[in-house]
Amino acid sequence: MTITALPTAPQATDTQAVFNTRAFAWVAALNTFVTQANALATDANDDAAAALSYKTIAASWAAKTDGQVEATDYSAKAWAIGGTGVTGGAGSAKEWASKMDGAVAGTDYSAKYYSTQAASSAAAAAAAAGASIWVSGTTYAAGSVVYSPIDFQSYRRIVSGAGTTDPSLDLTKWTQISGGGDVDGPAGATDNAIPRFDGTTGKLLQGSGVKISDTNDLELPASIKETVFTITDVAAFEINPSNGTVQVIVLGASRTPKATSFENGESVTLMIDDGASYSLTWTDATFGGSGVIWKTDNGVAPRLNTSGYTAIVLWKLAGQVYGARVGDA
Repeated sequence: MTITALPTAPQATDTQAVFNTRAFAWVAALNTFVTQANALATDANDDAAAALSYKTIAASWAAKTDGQVEATDYSAKAWAIGGTGVTGGAGSAKEWASKMDGAVAGTDYSAKYYSTQAASSAAAAAAAAGASIWVSGTTYAAGSVVYSPIDFQSYRRIVSGAGTTDPSLDLTKWTQISGGGDVDGPAGATDNAIPRFDGTTGKLLQGSGVKISDTNDLELPASIKETVFTITDVAAFEINPSNGTVQVIVLGASRTPKATSFENGESVTLMIDDGASYSLTWTDATFGGSGVIWKTDNGVAPRLNTSGYTAIVLWKLAGQVYGARVGDA
C-alpha cells in the first residue's frame, strides 16, 4: 500500500492568504491520508501473522519428530535422527552413520560398523603376516601371535603363560585371528580337482570329478553336455560359437549367413532344416576370403536335404572358415 504525500503544511510565517490556502489543502488531504494509513496498518498486521505462521511451519520442517510435517514428508531433524514413522524400519541418517549395536535394516549395518570391522580385519591380517610357529612349553605374553602347526591358522594369546596344548585346541587361552572365512569346504580334497558350490547359499564348497593338472591338462570324468542353441532365422543370420558348439536353424527363406564372431580355433556343428526347399549362400566375407572353403563335396557347398536336417561342421583356422558336410543323409 502506497501513502500519498501530504501537501505543504501552513507555517506561522506565512501571509494570511498563503496560510489559509495551505491549511485548507492540508486538512482536505488528511481524509485520504488516514484511509491509506489504516490500510497499510492492516497489511502490516496480515504480513506479521503470515510471518508467524511461516515461522511455525519452518520450525516443523526443521525439528518436528512426532510425525509427518505434511502428507508423507518429515522434518530435517526426523530424517537425521529418526522420528515417529519416519524410518519405516530403514534406519535414520544417524543410525546409518554410527549405529554399532546391530543391523540398521535387514542385514545391513552402519558406516561406522563396517569401518570398525575393516579396521579389525586389517589388524588381524597384519598380525597374521608376522606370526611365528607355536612352540610347546614356551611362555607367551598376552597379545603374542603365533600360528598353529596343526591347522596353520594364526592365534593371539589371551592371557600370559605357557602350555603344551596347541592353540587350535586351547581356545580358552588363545583366540583365532585368521581363517574362518565365509566359505567352508569339506575336510579333505582331491588334488587338482575343481571345487563347486554345494547348495545355493554361496558359502559351502564341495569337490568335483573335473581336474586340471599341473601342466594345465583338463580331465573330464564324463561327456560334455551342451545346451543346443536355436538360431533366429533372419536374412543374414549369425553363426556365433559363443552360443554353443551345437546349433540349429530352420530356414524361412533362402539366406546368406555370416560368421562375424568366429575366432580361430572355434568350431560349430550346424543342423539345418531347409524349410520349404530353401538354400544357403556361404560367400559372406566374414567367413574369410570369398566365403567358406568346403572340404567335402569336391569343394562345393553342400545341397540341403529336402527333409530332416543337413549336418555341417564349420571351423576357423588362420582367419579362414572351413566347412564339411557330415554324412550323406
